[in-house]
Amino acid sequence: MQNKKQAHLALIIAGLLFGANYWVAKSAMPAFSPYEIVSFRVITAAIVFWILGFFFPDKQKMSKKHLLRVSIAGFLGVTLNQLLFFMGLEHSTPVETSILHTLSPLLVTGFAAWLLKEKITVRKIVGILAGLVGAVIIVTSGKSLDLGNLHFTGNLLIIANIIAYSMYLILIKPLMVKYSPFQVTKYAFYAGLLTYAPFAIYHMEGASFAHITPIGWWSLVYVVFGTTIITYILTSYAMQKLSATVVGFYIYLQPFIATLIGYLYYKEQLTYSVLIASIFLFVGVWLVIGGKTKKENNIIQSDQDSG
Repeated sequence: MQNKKQAHLALIIAGLLFGANYWVAKSAMPAFSPYEIVSFRVITAAIVFWILGFFFPDKQKMSKKHLLRVSIAGFLGVTLNQLLFFMGLEHSTPVETSILHTLSPLLVTGFAAWLLKEKITVRKIVGILAGLVGAVIIVTSGKSLDLGNLHFTGNLLIIANIIAYSMYLILIKPLMVKYSPFQVTKYAFYAGLLTYAPFAIYHMEGASFAHITPIGWWSLVYVVFGTTIITYILTSYAMQKLSATVVGFYIYLQPFIATLIGYLYYKEQLTYSVLIASIFLFVGVWLVIGGKTKKENNIIQSDQDSG
């Protein structure tokens, strides 16, 4: 019982870190470009996982077939996921971005039915459709439907970010059954580092950080360590003690925290369209991940760091 309480506490802390991250990452944007933030995050995370590898060595060698799979997953889940997230957040709002991220369990279920031939029920179909309605409302409400509208484009990039991350989960989950989660994630970050290297070299060459304020640097430290290293450790611990469904429901905490911060500190007003979209998305998630069997639960990862 005590272990389960600690697991719930770990998820609450992770949810708070993720929820605040939308605002912290947004505040880092004036100082750093999305490319620079992702460069620092990917490089630092890969180094940290490499150091931790000395304390948690691989128990078995990964096959070439699985190395290829984890490399593709790393490109989707690290390179594309993070780059699209920060490019989208630059032009969207933290609240809309956090709400759109509740699409992840819905898309994972849809991709699992399509690619892994998982059984999909009428309930799940209704849930996915409800979630898509909510996403369409957020993306289109009060915005010009053209790519010249930066806010509209930003939300489209966030959806692309969620698609990339959902595909990453589909590819990576079978590997976590055969290998340790730490080993798989470590290799995924290595692959992400290699595939992101061309972007990093191009955008970091000649970059000057002399003008960065202490707030800018602390925001970057939070994004790099708070929502990459610490949340991974907390979520991995919780996954060992709780079912994936229970852990998955903590995704609701992220938009709640992001919205609360926006209301209290940034005086952001919630519109009726955002509230209606939130209802559709949350109902969709509940329909999809509620009442699953243990086997079905294993496909829904709890690590909602699609950014």
